[in-house]
Amino acid sequence: MLPTPSTEHLLSLHLERLMRDSPPAAQPPPETARAVADAVILCLRDQGLTLPLPDGYLRLMIYRALRAVGPETTARAWAAAHLTESTAQLARSPDRTLRPVFDPLIWPGPVPLIVWQLFESHLVRPLRTITLRGRLVWRLDFRRLVPTDAGWMELTLFPGLHAILERLADAFDDTQGRGIIGLAGLYASGFAPTPRRRRRGRPAPRGIAPLDAPAVRDYILRVLHTLSATRHWTTLPEVIYRDGYYYLFLAYDALDVPYNTRVVRSENIDGPYVDMYGTPAENGGESFPILTHPYKFGTDHGWVGISHCAVFDDGEDNWFYASQQRYPTDFDSWVPNAIMMGGVRSIRWTEDGWPVVMPERYGAVPQAAISEADIVGTWQHIDLGYSYGKQKGSSEMTFDANHKITAGIWKGGTWSFDPETNVLTANGVKCYLQRECDWEASPRKATIVYSAHGNKKSYWGKKVIDN
Repeated sequence: MLPTPSTEHLLSLHLERLMRDSPPAAQPPPETARAVADAVILCLRDQGLTLPLPDGYLRLMIYRALRAVGPETTARAWAAAHLTESTAQLARSPDRTLRPVFDPLIWPGPVPLIVWQLFESHLVRPLRTITLRGRLVWRLDFRRLVPTDAGWMELTLFPGLHAILERLADAFDDTQGRGIIGLAGLYASGFAPTPRRRRRGRPAPRGIAPLDAPAVRDYILRVLHTLSATRHWTTLPEVIYRDGYYYLFLAYDALDVPYNTRVVRSENIDGPYVDMYGTPAENGGESFPILTHPYKFGTDHGWVGISHCAVFDDGEDNWFYASQQRYPTDFDSWVPNAIMMGGVRSIRWTEDGWPVVMPERYGAVPQAAISEADIVGTWQHIDLGYSYGKQKGSSEMTFDANHKITAGIWKGGTWSFDPETNVLTANGVKCYLQRECDWEASPRKATIVYSAHGNKKSYWGKKVIDN
């Protein structure tokens, strides 16, 4: 997550190089260039954006910073030299001056990356007009919502369009369904024609709703709902970038009990995305590995409905998984499964770059060194092989001091431990270890847990610590 010291320094150098490589009229003085770079880095940090970022987006951020700290003439020269057709499109600001659409006077808040991507796709465009309240009129081309090769649109469409809808103008145009936001087939959908197309003195037809912003917004949301059903959108994936890959964390199945999490990755934001076995995600069906699944340790109630996640790091490559989780339906509480609770779990990464999520919630347990002596003893082991709506329970497994597994589902197997990587290889499966809190114990105590993938299954385990 931006910025680490080295990332911030490299980004600052890159921003200053972009400014130096500009035409002379668009180059700010050195002291202004440093202030612009600092302002852009602060904006990116506030949005939680991480590298790499498109130069086109960075140039837009430079323009907005120049409008704040640089000469007006430099900002105008920068816009003319560097803003693309979409972001350089002019609109009349409240001071009646034609400015780029993302000028702070026209778009005063931050410009999220997803909104910039929507503009670059020409899916959403502004008209060269504003309303009496100084608000832009947005053009949405529904024709571009058909299946497309632009994989990022699948990831950004809903949040991007919702961001646009929050800024929806109070006045609209009518193009008989060809794609103006608020106007795409509105007359055919039961809305009154706009005043400029209505014949003078002719009342609106009976039974047609007036053209007002809330009604138009509701109409567009219904269109989006229809599109989501047609294109099989349910919950948007969580997207992160790490070590050369874009990872999509996917929510599978119904959210009450069966909810579970999968992950796929690609070196390109547009895909193709594959799972850890090379299976294309675009084809639908199963993707592996399974990161979370309904589970319980021992006689505890356990948790179900664990998905719809956020994934983030602390700037030092320590990653975390945060999601909803629920009590099982038979838990002794009033409507136990109807209440969403939150859980944060730590993530480790396998040697080939796939995440594993720890079974126990994060508890800031000190990560003292783990030795072979810590492995010996009884563990609670859960086979997280997929089973729709089934809460997977644990069984006990015993590791002896002679590197044998003497009891449990892997009985007869052997084990070894690498203390440098905290990887336990048990019955041929590499289990990634970490110290965490035993939340099922009373009183709670520190223990050791593991998470592993193998044979299209995932495995969770927890060391049984004697009192």
